[in-house]
Amino acid sequence: MSMNLEREKAVLPPSQLTDTKSVNLGKVLFGATIISMFTALYFIFIFADEEKTMRAAQKIFYYHVSSAWLAFLAFFVTFVFSILFLIKRKRIYDTYAYVSAEIGVVFTIIVLTT
Repeated sequence: MSMNLEREKAVLPPSQLTDTKSVNLGKVLFGATIISMFTALYFIFIFADEEKTMRAAQKIFYYHVSSAWLAFLAFFVTFVFSILFLIKRKRIYDTYAYVSAEIGVVFTIIVLTT
Protein backbone atom coordinates (compact mmCIF):
# COMPACT_ATOMS: atom_id res chain seq x y z
CA MET A 1 0.00 0.00 0.00
CA SER A 2 2.73 2.49 0.86
CA MET A 3 4.49 1.62 -2.40
CA ASN A 4 1.44 2.79 -4.38
CA LEU A 5 1.33 5.99 -2.37
CA GLU A 6 4.97 6.67 -3.21
CA ARG A 7 4.28 6.10 -6.91
CA GLU A 8 1.33 8.48 -6.77
CA LYS A 9 3.50 11.14 -5.15
CA ALA A 10 6.14 10.62 -7.84
CA VAL A 11 3.75 11.60 -10.63
CA LEU A 12 2.26 14.63 -8.88
CA PRO A 13 3.69 18.06 -9.69
CA PRO A 14 5.68 19.67 -6.84
CA SER A 15 2.97 22.29 -6.28
CA GLN A 16 0.55 19.57 -5.16
CA LEU A 17 3.03 17.90 -2.81
CA THR A 18 3.32 20.80 -0.37
CA ASP A 19 1.26 20.80 2.77
CA THR A 20 -0.88 23.95 2.90
CA LYS A 21 -0.72 24.08 6.71
CA SER A 22 3.07 24.22 6.71
CA VAL A 23 3.06 26.86 3.96
CA ASN A 24 0.64 29.02 5.94
CA LEU A 25 2.66 28.52 9.12
CA GLY A 26 5.81 29.53 7.25
CA LYS A 27 4.17 32.74 6.06
CA VAL A 28 2.96 33.55 9.56
CA LEU A 29 6.39 32.90 11.07
CA PHE A 30 8.08 34.99 8.36
CA GLY A 31 5.71 37.89 9.06
CA ALA A 32 6.27 37.58 12.81
CA THR A 33 10.03 37.59 12.23
CA ILE A 34 9.90 40.76 10.14
CA ILE A 35 7.72 42.51 12.72
CA SER A 36 10.02 41.39 15.56
CA MET A 37 13.13 42.59 13.74
CA PHE A 38 11.73 46.05 13.12
CA THR A 39 10.46 46.24 16.70
CA ALA A 40 13.94 45.32 17.97
CA LEU A 41 15.54 47.94 15.71
CA TYR A 42 13.12 50.57 17.04
CA PHE A 43 13.88 49.72 20.67
CA ILE A 44 17.63 49.60 20.06
CA PHE A 45 18.18 52.75 18.03
CA ILE A 46 15.29 55.02 19.05
CA PHE A 47 13.91 53.96 22.43
CA ALA A 48 17.10 52.96 24.31
CA ASP A 49 19.13 55.79 25.83
CA GLU A 50 22.76 56.29 24.91
CA GLU A 51 25.37 55.15 27.39
CA LYS A 52 27.56 57.96 28.81
CA THR A 53 30.97 56.59 27.90
CA MET A 54 30.44 54.72 24.65
CA ARG A 55 27.52 56.74 23.27
CA ALA A 56 25.83 55.14 20.26
CA ALA A 57 28.57 52.53 19.79
CA GLN A 58 27.27 50.44 22.68
CA LYS A 59 23.94 49.88 20.91
CA ILE A 60 25.55 47.52 18.40
CA PHE A 61 26.16 45.07 21.25
CA TYR A 62 22.44 44.31 21.33
CA TYR A 63 22.90 42.52 18.00
CA HIS A 64 26.55 41.50 18.26
CA VAL A 65 26.41 39.57 21.54
CA SER A 66 23.12 37.78 20.86
CA SER A 67 24.32 36.79 17.39
CA ALA A 68 27.53 35.41 18.88
CA TRP A 69 25.57 33.31 21.38
CA LEU A 70 23.37 31.94 18.61
CA ALA A 71 26.42 31.14 16.46
CA PHE A 72 28.00 29.21 19.35
CA LEU A 73 24.71 27.40 20.00
CA ALA A 74 24.32 26.47 16.33
CA PHE A 75 27.83 25.05 16.13
CA PHE A 76 27.31 23.15 19.40
CA VAL A 77 24.15 21.61 17.92
CA THR A 78 26.22 20.76 14.82
CA PHE A 79 28.75 19.03 17.08
CA VAL A 80 26.08 17.01 18.90
CA PHE A 81 24.31 15.85 15.74
CA SER A 82 27.61 15.05 14.03
CA ILE A 83 28.56 12.78 16.93
CA LEU A 84 25.11 11.17 16.80
CA PHE A 85 25.54 10.60 13.06
CA LEU A 86 28.92 8.96 13.58
CA ILE A 87 27.53 6.68 16.28
CA LYS A 88 24.10 5.75 14.86
CA ARG A 89 24.66 6.31 11.10
CA LYS A 90 21.18 7.81 10.62
CA ARG A 91 21.04 10.25 7.75
CA ILE A 92 18.65 12.60 9.59
CA TYR A 93 21.37 13.44 12.13
CA ASP A 94 23.69 14.43 9.31
CA THR A 95 20.96 16.63 7.85
CA TYR A 96 20.37 18.35 11.19
CA ALA A 97 24.11 18.94 11.59
CA TYR A 98 24.33 20.41 8.09
CA VAL A 99 21.39 22.76 8.61
CA SER A 100 22.68 23.85 12.00
CA ALA A 101 26.10 24.57 10.49
CA GLU A 102 24.46 26.81 7.88
CA ILE A 103 22.67 28.72 10.62
CA GLY A 104 25.95 29.01 12.53
CA VAL A 105 27.69 30.47 9.49
CA VAL A 106 24.94 33.08 9.04
CA PHE A 107 25.18 34.23 12.65
CA THR A 108 28.99 34.20 12.52
CA ILE A 109 28.85 36.53 9.51
CA ILE A 110 26.51 38.81 11.48
CA VAL A 111 28.98 38.79 14.40
CA LEU A 112 31.91 39.64 12.16
CA THR A 113 30.09 42.47 10.40
CA THR A 114 28.79 44.16 13.56
